[in-house]
Amino acid sequence: MKNSMILDYFYGQTGELFSFYRIPKALFQEPRFQSLSTDAKTLYGILLDRMSLSVKNGWLDEQNRVFIIFTIEDVKRALCCADNKATKLLRELKEFGLIERKRRGLGKPSLVYPQQTIHLLRCILIAAVLVMHQNVVGFLDLFRLLFQLAVNPAVNLPVIINQAVLL
Repeated sequence: MKNSMILDYFYGQTGELFSFYRIPKALFQEPRFQSLSTDAKTLYGILLDRMSLSVKNGWLDEQNRVFIIFTIEDVKRALCCADNKATKLLRELKEFGLIERKRRGLGKPSLVYPQQTIHLLRCILIAAVLVMHQNVVGFLDLFRLLFQLAVNPAVNLPVIINQAVLL
């Protein structure tokens, strides 16, 4: 057995003493993220965790967007991987639209902008259509439909509108 350390159980409230990385379920459930590697999904969760620190420190650009500084070395340390793997994972996140990197030059580290997994513009457009439709019962129904749309981009507009009409 590798590292045969005996670990103890969680008792009572001790399970709440630890901090965890949060990874959006969309990365595991949405078809568009199906081919994203598990390591890239894990890295995305780590980047989101770091983003909360950036917010606390007021790291916002001129457009009020939150950025983080997370270098290749940081990726290597966080995931215990080599340089090539760290570079590949950042490239993979960029290709899936989950991060944007802005080079600053002069030996300064790039700024990393984590992107949301939900298509916000699409939700706003659908909300406008649904609000104009008279049969939307209330805010909770509208929210439920928008959430369904956000987590399942394959759902098309006529289906959502028909559901709104049936409420």
